[in-house]
Amino acid sequence: MSVGRVVAEVGLGLALVAAYAGQMLRWLRVLQREHYEPSSMRRFLGRWSTPPVVAASAVGRTKIQRPITLSHVLAVGLVVCVVVRVDALVVLFSAAYGMFCPMGLSIKGRTSALQWTRRLTTIAVVASVFSLVVAITGVWTVRPWLLAVAMVWAVPLTFDLSVRALGPYEHRRA
Repeated sequence: MSVGRVVAEVGLGLALVAAYAGQMLRWLRVLQREHYEPSSMRRFLGRWSTPPVVAASAVGRTKIQRPITLSHVLAVGLVVCVVVRVDALVVLFSAAYGMFCPMGLSIKGRTSALQWTRRLTTIAVVASVFSLVVAITGVWTVRPWLLAVAMVWAVPLTFDLSVRALGPYEHRRA
């Protein structure tokens, strides 16, 4: 493998790590603000990825439109690149998603900072270890980037599963 290829592979890997970190910080804020309720991940993912907008022509009526968002554009681009087997673009679409989506759900937040409590740290470590194991498992597949890419897109699901798995432990601690 050439040096340029190695540099490109390392760059793509670092882009996925940054994307995962961006998604993790966004969704940990949601999880903490929603008092660690696992179902809040699904509800907020829908709310932030496809926000309802009342059409101007529907004033006084209840017609709501769902606009096309950056999340939708990147998801379509991802699917197209997976089908045509352009893995470098799959990684770049996922990196863009991880860094910028869902639009409006910022990493820093507007009202309060993320508080790294024991519970939040435990959830973050469990979800990250799970994601890392899945991503490393992908190295031995035909398309090594796909499982790492899936982990970037599945951060809310990973947190949902981590909170559910840690539920009995947290219940005993309470």
